[in-house]
Amino acid sequence: MSRTRTGKYSQAAKRRWADPIISAKTLAALRDPAALAKVREATNARWADPSMREKMIAGMRAAGERRRNKDTAER
Repeated sequence: MSRTRTGKYSQAAKRRWADPIISAKTLAALRDPAALAKVREATNARWADPSMREKMIAGMRAAGERRRNKDTAER
């Protein structure tokens, strides 16, 4: 599978950041302590679930293997 330098997700992210309303909302949320606490709680809850924890760790290991095998798109 061939990947372009700027994939569809990258292009979509660039379009979102180019929109001043969306970028302002995103930056405001990143500066809001209550929003950050909510994200932190959700992340901690996901890592506390043993099955989800194993799934995330397996994904990280697989990504490392792909990098070592150079099975990723060049950047």
